[in-house]
Amino acid sequence: MSKKVIIIESDLNIDVNLNSVIILWNKSKHENSNFFSLPLFVEENAEFYKTKFLEWISALSRSKVNSKNLEAYYEINKGLSFFWLTSLGQRCNIIESSQINTAIKLLALEDVFKKHQFDEVELISEDIGLINTLRDFCFNNNLKFTQPLFKNYKLKISSIFYIPQFLISISYLVYFILIRWLRYKKPKIKQENSSVIFFDMFINIKKQNDDSQYFDSHYWTILPKMLQTMSIPVTWTHFFYRHKAIPNIRIAEQIKIKLNAISSIQNHSIIDSFLSFKIIFSAFFQYVKIYSKTLMIWDKKNLFNQKHITGFNFFFLFRNEFFDSCYGVDAIRTSLYFSLIDNYLSKISFKKVGFYIQENQPWETILLNVWKKYNHGVIIGIPHSTVRYWDLRYFYDSSIYNKQILQYFPLPDFIAVNGPVAEQNLKFNQASLTMVKQVEALRYLHLKSHKASNNSTKKVKKILMCGDFLSSTNKKMISCLKEAVGLLNSTISISVKPHPGTPIPVSFYNNFEVTIRTEALQDLINEFDLIFTSNISSSAVDVYISGKFLVQFIDWKYFNMSPLRGVYGIPYVSTAQEFVSIINEGCLNSEDFKQDFFFTDTNLVKWNQLIETYCKSSS
Repeated sequence: MSKKVIIIESDLNIDVNLNSVIILWNKSKHENSNFFSLPLFVEENAEFYKTKFLEWISALSRSKVNSKNLEAYYEINKGLSFFWLTSLGQRCNIIESSQINTAIKLLALEDVFKKHQFDEVELISEDIGLINTLRDFCFNNNLKFTQPLFKNYKLKISSIFYIPQFLISISYLVYFILIRWLRYKKPKIKQENSSVIFFDMFINIKKQNDDSQYFDSHYWTILPKMLQTMSIPVTWTHFFYRHKAIPNIRIAEQIKIKLNAISSIQNHSIIDSFLSFKIIFSAFFQYVKIYSKTLMIWDKKNLFNQKHITGFNFFFLFRNEFFDSCYGVDAIRTSLYFSLIDNYLSKISFKKVGFYIQENQPWETILLNVWKKYNHGVIIGIPHSTVRYWDLRYFYDSSIYNKQILQYFPLPDFIAVNGPVAEQNLKFNQASLTMVKQVEALRYLHLKSHKASNNSTKKVKKILMCGDFLSSTNKKMISCLKEAVGLLNSTISISVKPHPGTPIPVSFYNNFEVTIRTEALQDLINEFDLIFTSNISSSAVDVYISGKFLVQFIDWKYFNMSPLRGVYGIPYVSTAQEFVSIINEGCLNSEDFKQDFFFTDTNLVKWNQLIETYCKSSS
């Protein structure tokens, strides 16, 4: 008798044969208890599948291209492969376009297949990459495959697609130049007497008054004051980031001049200000080389086939995601940053120690490589916010740490973690244990003195929703809230604080009465009985530490991406019914189970120890 499995990835309401095994792709629960949740299965075996996917990435980097492996094929500097600068090499699974979480689910699905020995697979999905990947697997394993939503779902591969991408990249190059080009004389790279340097993005800069005595930044808060008090000369190097407050490099330079007037021993530079024709031409030719190499391998399906790890060939899943990074806008931007950073670090004086804001962006990987190229000293990554368990950008396969060429591989010497939870997450790899240092959470020092209002009430009358940076998640959260309010037998007022980078369209509310709030979260918390955040949002940590009633929305397309994952007592919901159940149970007294999340000693004892060890003797 045929044994059939039906995999439901689509949100469409489709009748299925309940006599078959039903696997839910993006949900944790169903009214039919016989349904199997794949994301819950992954969560229950998170360590195993996280490790397995990281092994797959490492294996991909060693895939053969002619006589070289993929990593060497894309090498742009000794020890630096462009492979590790792509979205796939960066393991960026927190963006909506990434298929990494889909791949992890497929690794789990393969184990389910091995256990149950199905002979027929039906996939209800509109995801072309998933359809073709599963179809290919079924063909290679003699399984019958059906997909009722599309009649023709074969992925057409054509190199013609690359031509407009090339033109788009050139357009971006022009845009990049225009917002960074100075009409007046170019600044020169100063040879300061400091041997300590900090790198960050030129955002989160607080307004500097004429009587300002210290550089004030949301990244570093009171650290610059401490360094100045200790009489340690410091170079602050910023990467320009276009936003409303600083729309172009000229305004950025004006702010930089004001910053340099504050202190005689702290100097500020904006690395983008040193853009030149030489840098532009160097970046363009590097981009053309990467583009040309990509054209040579765009149809090599076996590159993504790591049979010793999985029977799935992820070519159809990752082809666009990987190659877009190799010939699109990301490729030209990465080439420009490589040329800018190489030019800058080749001209500055020797730096004994460097610190950089660690979010594991491509520019950071480049910085680490070029830093070693010019024989500067110790370099330390600073994750300034939270470190999520499922944010794969912070993790490598253990084989990376054991390479003979580790001295060249772009990793920091140390990672300075800002709390016990981040420390625990980063110790995922035994090989990385010696890299971890402890420092206070500079961005969250204010939370130590923040006191929430009495949280003993069990009646929820006012809810604040903190918007997510993913538009699709905002839509699901508002839908969940709207349905939940309709199910409750009480009047509840709803306010929404949109994410600064993702405005919420009016159409999402659909006559749902809400009040839009834009104040800082710390100024809003005490007004509300309950705070509703997405499970990827770092704002959840502010709410948790404040002791207010927190509920997190979990989108099972992305697993539990919460920075509070593993912290006891956090309620997660994905449906309106779950939300109503949580509210009816009453507010949790979070003081009963709250654990330390950040190091928040305002005396900066841990930072002092780090400075004493690596900076004090460098002044």
